[in-house]
Amino acid sequence: MKVLVLGAGGMIGNAVVDQLILSEQNMIVSASRNTSPAVNNRLVTVQADRAKPEMVLALVKRYKVDVIVDVVAYRPGETDRLITILDGQIGHYVLLSSSDVYRNYGLLHRMETGSPTLGLLDENAPLRSIWYPYRNKVARRIGDPDLWLDAYDKIPIEAAVRRMKTDWTILRLPMVFGPEDRHRRFRWVIQPMLAGIGELEVPQPWLDWTTTYGYVGNVAAAICDVLADTRAFNSIFNVTDTPPAPHSVWVQRFAEALGWTYNIKAPAGEERGLALAISALDLSVPLALSGEKLCTAVAFKAPFDLDDGIAHTVAFERGLN
Repeated sequence: MKVLVLGAGGMIGNAVVDQLILSEQNMIVSASRNTSPAVNNRLVTVQADRAKPEMVLALVKRYKVDVIVDVVAYRPGETDRLITILDGQIGHYVLLSSSDVYRNYGLLHRMETGSPTLGLLDENAPLRSIWYPYRNKVARRIGDPDLWLDAYDKIPIEAAVRRMKTDWTILRLPMVFGPEDRHRRFRWVIQPMLAGIGELEVPQPWLDWTTTYGYVGNVAAAICDVLADTRAFNSIFNVTDTPPAPHSVWVQRFAEALGWTYNIKAPAGEERGLALAISALDLSVPLALSGEKLCTAVAFKAPFDLDDGIAHTVAFERGLN
């Protein structure tokens, strides 16, 4: 099997490439804008701009690609052009989508009104009715590094993928953590522990909020599991590796890993730091995904246990001190 990974220069793309190399049965073409072309055993790294579909198609033909893993499908118009030119030219297209497609995500960010879906969200849970979740009231200016967020939405991209004649799979990812996480999702708890701070200031609603995280190594393994498995074709799956839990449980997990004895108190005074960052959220809305469908369809089993994921994440944060 020959796999082309579009967007291989980031956290998830690199993890997918690493997992494919471990499988010892694939030839991998790793494509991103910022890479040095090279050939190493079964891995070929190339420079490619997925916004230029003809360039991607040329790679498909040159390397006789069977499967594309699209890590960075963010903007509907750009992705429509890409999948139109690829349709019928490859055997399988795998879209990495997100849990932000669900209506609960819109309610969490106060974009939607009504009551949330409680309990676990399966793949048939209601989707957002309001598109482009990261647009501001005032459009970002040209040159703003976050300008791409104005055009971001996975919902119309998913719809376009489902119209493909080529076999497809859509994977809705949780919040992914681990080494190279540019969002540093657990910085708020790990860094005070590493600093030996005895009191952790955390708003109670944030401690109580239940959401879904996935360790990057396990997410990459799930992606690789569907590439050649026909049972995953033309289906949508949530990807999870551990049951959703409130942040209070994650604090306990990291404290145990670091041997940290702690006390938690609510922030006092004006909103700042974490309290300010989460002030716009409705944390009564859970974002708890069910991964049962994927486990049943392809017998996915996470290769890393939770202790591994926590240890690797702590080591990453320690290196950033």
